[in-house]
Formats: sequence, structure tokens, C-alpha cells
Amino acid sequence: MRYLFKSNTTFFLQENISMKSLPPSSPVLLTIEDDSLLRSTLTTYLVRYGYTMFEAENGQQGLELFNRHKPDVVLLDLRLPILDGLDVLYTIHTSSPETPVIIVSGMGTFEDVKSSRW
Repeated sequence: MRYLFKSNTTFFLQENISMKSLPPSSPVLLTIEDDSLLRSTLTTYLVRYGYTMFEAENGQQGLELFNRHKPDVVLLDLRLPILDGLDVLYTIHTSSPETPVIIVSGMGTFEDVKSSRW
């Protein structure tokens, strides 16, 4: 599994992930973020560059959209209502280990991801 973890302005890269490695047709991205302004900003920006976007405001809704649309990449917050981001990450990794997940979070640390149940 490949993921990029952002904490405030620090980026940690686990296995190289590049948007250049995405399929040539309009890539499908899912953003799971409870901050509506950040979610909207990410979506607006990426749609301008030709990405097809789906948005979820909590972990449960995010997994439902993930299972329905099978996105090429997931942008995931760690701290989410209803279902925590680490649980979402585990579920996505278990069902689709080839799907890149980019962790975008102002809270938590890289150690949170490394110490999760997988």
C-alpha cells in the first residue's frame, strides 16, 4: 500500500506515489474529510485538473462511496466522525491493497498510521 501522510506542513512518503502513475482516463478520487471547507477546496482544485471526485464527510459514508465507485486514489483524514480514519484505512487496505491512500490530516502523526492494527 502506498500513502502520503501530511501533518500540518510536513509530508512523509511511504513508497513513491505519483499522480503520473494514474490511469490515462479521468482518474476517480475519493476525498473523506469532515472539514467541509478543506473537502470543497480539494474537490474544486482537482476537478479543474480533470479528476472525477467523490466526497464523504465521515468514515462510514466514505466506505460506502469507496465500495460503490472503486476510486483510483483516496484522500483520507485520520480523525473522522462515525468511523475513524484509521479504521477506514484498515478496511480499504484489506479489501483493496493496491489502492493508494493519501493521508491528509492536521491531527495525528505518522506513528498513528504505523501503529495501527496492520
